[in-house]
Amino acid sequence: MALLWDVMSSADVISIIKDTVKEPGVCSQLLATEASDEAAEIKLLSM
Repeated sequence: MALLWDVMSSADVISIIKDTVKEPGVCSQLLATEASDEAAEIKLLSM
């Protein structure tokens, strides 16, 4: 399983946090979803 920092840049994470800082639960869920999507894309590209 890929970690958040393995698949997303610091700038991407900061952007998501800035957009959702008022809702911490939403922010953490969005970060997890984005990381999962990026990891899936990387896996597909490596096949």
